[in-house]
Amino acid sequence: TFVMAIPSLVLCVAANATVQNVQYIFHHPATTALLPEVEILWKEAVHASSNVEACRNLLDSPENSACVTNLLCANHFNLKIIQTLRQGISMPWICFKKLSAEKNQ
Repeated sequence: TFVMAIPSLVLCVAANATVQNVQYIFHHPATTALLPEVEILWKEAVHASSNVEACRNLLDSPENSACVTNLLCANHFNLKIIQTLRQGISMPWICFKKLSAEKNQ
């Protein structure tokens, strides 16, 4: 086990986009509780299966859109951060590893 920081959760738009007339906010269902904290106007929340998918959906959307994702994904996809919804925190992690069949006997 170890303790390591998880990245902040952020609201983003495409690098060249504005926050006017946002149609969709793409987000993982686990971040739904953060939507009331979003400080821009938007019309519809759309679930994504992961932070990466939320970013890709944002970039693929023909409409002016936003996404909730983590800071690592936002930086990877070169997104413009509009708002930090949750600061990163230190979190305990547990690593599991599969024992080989020979060790299980």
